Amino acid sequence: MLTLKESMELAGANLLHTLCDIYQGIVDSTAAGLRINFHFDYEDEDLHLSSTRNQWATLQIWPKTSKPLFVRIPRWAPPDSVHLRVNEKPVPNQQIDGFLFVERQQPGGQIQIEYALPERTTSETTDEVEYQLSWRGDDLVGIKPNTDYLPFYPTGP
Repeated sequence: MLTLKESMELAGANLLHTLCDIYQGIVDSTAAGLRINFHFDYEDEDLHLSSTRNQWATLQIWPKTSKPLFVRIPRWAPPDSVHLRVNEKPVPNQQIDGFLFVERQQPGGQIQIEYALPERTTSETTDEVEYQLSWRGDDLVGIKPNTDYLPFYPTGP
């Protein structure tokens, strides 16, 4: 049987391994081009990504290669809210299998993708307590009822 310390060390190692796997899967190089799977800050020899979320999500891409890009757009993002700009100029959206297609660009340019973060509320019951969860996109932004002692999330509306 593991001690608490050994269990915590194992959990930490598993978490670190999972985070490394996710980071390695942010961008895949395929025969068709670069596929961007996750909207996280990232940099490698092919591109630099910067992701921000406020009322809208913004993904900025600075290509270092002229390979075409396929950018996954979350399914919950309203399709009419997705806006693509290349070097600050609007470009029509081309979607291929849930990915926004961006044709070959010269290295050093900038690609910007914006989309809405829809707000919704769900409810979950745990230990006979019904919780109202407030979401913005796929981020949990509030919970009600909440705890006064070290709350993980802000109190929801």
